Amino acid sequence: MRQRLRVMASMLLAVALFFTLIPAMPAAANQGALFFHFSNLSTDPKSPTPENRSSITVSGTYNGINPNTIAYEIKRFDDTTTGGTGVKPILDEGANTFQFLNVQLSQGVNKITVSGMSTQGQQMSATAYVRFSDVPAVYEVALSDGRILEENSSRPVVVTNETISISVKATNGSKGVTVNGMSMYAGGGDTFYSAGIRLNKGVNDLVIVVNSESKTQTVTRQVVYHRPVP
Repeated sequence: MRQRLRVMASMLLAVALFFTLIPAMPAAANQGALFFHFSNLSTDPKSPTPENRSSITVSGTYNGINPNTIAYEIKRFDDTTTGGTGVKPILDEGANTFQFLNVQLSQGVNKITVSGMSTQGQQMSATAYVRFSDVPAVYEVALSDGRILEENSSRPVVVTNETISISVKATNGSKGVTVNGMSMYAGGGDTFYSAGIRLNKGVNDLVIVVNSESKTQTVTRQVVYHRPVP
């Protein structure tokens, strides 16, 4: 009998030790997800939502929260608070939705926390993460026939037509892309197009400028126009 009790006591102790080894999940984070849901932002700090605009709308739904207490706070990667104090959301209490307009982002990762008082009188919150970068960059320039115009290429690209069409692939061109001062057509995604670029005989510079909301990048590509002999 005593042996059986010892065995049972050992098993209970082992079970208790097992549960003490399981890492506890942050209660506030788990509970916050039950009360707030972001409709357009990632809640995973390892996979923040990419964004190239300096201001965004933060929207989502709430449940079991007094809507008059909903607020937000935004912090930079170094935990410095950069906005949100005293800002009230746009609410649709029938649909239990909230919206914060014109939330200003800082370069890098932004931590956005929405909070409110539950109907049981507890302060609850949920956090989303946004990575903001508006640094423009050109990563491909090509002729309409598919030939790539490389930067500082030792082998010139020769064309035999006096006018050419090009495509440019560039990130963060939210304020437009130009080639030799002429606006390019946004073709969707990161691609921009321009047709009817007139060339002079010999070496021609194509000066491409990509504009984000606050920055520009300028690159130059060259193409050689060689008029065919009749």
